[in-house]
Amino acid sequence: MPNALIIIFLLTSTFAFAHNDSYEMSYHNFLKNNIGYKEDKISVVAKNFKKDNYSEVLFFDSQTNVRCFFEFNNHYLLSERSDKHYSITNWAWFNTIGIRAKDKDYIWHYSPSMQRGNNGKGVIEKQFFLNAIEDGYFILVYEWNWRNFDGYWKEDFDYTKIPSEKRVVKLLVNVENPDELKTFLD
Repeated sequence: MPNALIIIFLLTSTFAFAHNDSYEMSYHNFLKNNIGYKEDKISVVAKNFKKDNYSEVLFFDSQTNVRCFFEFNNHYLLSERSDKHYSITNWAWFNTIGIRAKDKDYIWHYSPSMQRGNNGKGVIEKQFFLNAIEDGYFILVYEWNWRNFDGYWKEDFDYTKIPSEKRVVKLLVNVENPDELKTFLD
């Protein structure tokens, strides 16, 4: 029985990806291959929280004070790693998530899960944050997971029929207090 569960997990996780490998996955290629994506903007307030071995900066909508679905992490010492590094964590069902500040951009495409881990997604260079501090904003790009599109799992759903404007969002995140990111970098 456990072997059958492993095989089912591997098969379903393989089909959960939305990117069909028809282009090299990069920030620019992702947007270029999803013409008609939705553009939006939000103003946020950043709040840095320092822990024993990491700090995190959380973002709150400046109008409603509702916590946003993404955060940045500053890892001091985790497991075998001795170098300080930065990452992003999201709290939603995405296939793809990317960020950009000036000439620094990143994109991650993965099998979605709601597991929260302090290692976040990938490694982000410090320069990304310095650019965001200087400009007062960064861009967040994300693609909703098509199998969990309305909040429940749809095994037989044909994601190819979902147009980019309903699936992909390019969000300009205006940080009202960008200096809070400076304390996050320390």
